Amino acid sequence: MMRHLWKKHIWSHWVAVHAMKEESKDTVSSRPLIVYTTAAVSLTYLHYYGQAGFFVKAFGKYLKGNSYFDLYAQLFWSASCLVGYVLIPCLIIAVLPGEKIRDYGLSITGFFRHLWIYAILFAGVFPFIFMSSFTNRFLSVYPFYHLSWRSGVEFLIFETAYVVQFFALEFFFRGFLLFGVVRYIGAYAIPAMVVPYCMIHFKAKPFPETLAAIIAGLVLGTLALRTRSIWPGVLIHCSVALSMDLLSMMHKGWFARW
Repeated sequence: MMRHLWKKHIWSHWVAVHAMKEESKDTVSSRPLIVYTTAAVSLTYLHYYGQAGFFVKAFGKYLKGNSYFDLYAQLFWSASCLVGYVLIPCLIIAVLPGEKIRDYGLSITGFFRHLWIYAILFAGVFPFIFMSSFTNRFLSVYPFYHLSWRSGVEFLIFETAYVVQFFALEFFFRGFLLFGVVRYIGAYAIPAMVVPYCMIHFKAKPFPETLAAIIAGLVLGTLALRTRSIWPGVLIHCSVALSMDLLSMMHKGWFARW
């Protein structure tokens, strides 16, 4: 059963994606080198200077006592993701001959036609999220913004920044790291993307969620290349994250405190 599902819904798509690979030429293209070097620079910047922790260290002494300091730190993190995951890659794309930013998964063509696939994926994941939401480990991590109990407005501000971060994440991993190299290495662009995608979960996410990120990366990467769009991936990522936050807040009784 699993073998049949793998061959029909994943492997067959990989074969089709690999067909996008251009025929080998006499010269080696510098494009993968540029894409992966840019990715390394972006990830390094985000690790050292794009985290909420950096904001706390850099500005904590100036904003000490501000009741919204933690929210500012999260907004800083979201803005940093836009810089590292979107702005830096887009600057590189803009100077590459023949490249257009919209060709890196930003098309909405066929979005609704393939939406059922992501609905099925979310339906398959949600029961595990629901069961996990009763565990202490889950409740210690979510909601991601631990001061969401203070007000609905503050919660909505954070969730908006959270959505922006997921767009940036999807553009980088399912857009830039895939569409930038698929013509040169074919379907191997997908596992190459999954490695750093898995690693960004090491610091803040629990072990099961990090393992799940490997599977999610393979599936979302394959579908992004087949549909030529990152938007369904953005949608499912936001749906999963929001459901985690809402379930945690429900169990903690935070809605009654607004």
